[in-house]
Amino acid sequence: MEPAMIRNTPEHKQEETDCQRIKLEPEQALQVPFPPGCPVLVMDKVLQNRILCSGEVTSVFVSFARNTGSCDNSYKVASINVSGQMIRKIVNGAQVRYAINCPVKVLQSGASNLKSTQSIDGTIVGFESQPSSMTKVHSPDISAFLYTVDVTVFDNNKKSQVLRQRGISPSFLRFRPLPQTQYLEEDKSSVVSFD
Repeated sequence: MEPAMIRNTPEHKQEETDCQRIKLEPEQALQVPFPPGCPVLVMDKVLQNRILCSGEVTSVFVSFARNTGSCDNSYKVASINVSGQMIRKIVNGAQVRYAINCPVKVLQSGASNLKSTQSIDGTIVGFESQPSSMTKVHSPDISAFLYTVDVTVFDNNKKSQVLRQRGISPSFLRFRPLPQTQYLEEDKSSVVSFD
């Protein structure tokens, strides 16, 4: 298989006029925390505990800031406003969180991807913000935010039990597309919830 090419698109030059935004190809977008099809919450930039909207990621971009050598992920999120209109907005990765009922894989320490046998299927059921003094943020996509996840485990008799795990760092979570999930095309979307 040939490596995917990064496609440069003339996307809206919203807030970041001093950086170049490059749209990731679908194969590349699967490697980021919130790939296309992932249900998400968009948080306020200033009041990090305030939810602006919920929606679904439709595209992923990487932005390179001029003269700094650093880059950030941005996500195009489709949502429905109170008037019932579809809105697509590009937001910085620091504003994006997994939505309630988002299917995820909970990775065990040392696991790095969805195909790892060191992971358990789960569903996001809650989240909480931590004071910044208690965290060490390593990624622009992940802030002082912890999740509560329901996971299904099986005992030796193959009997299942749902356990609720609290305080899970986003670095141990990956979106888990369900078999019926189809990644959205650029001009299509589905509603996660009305805000």
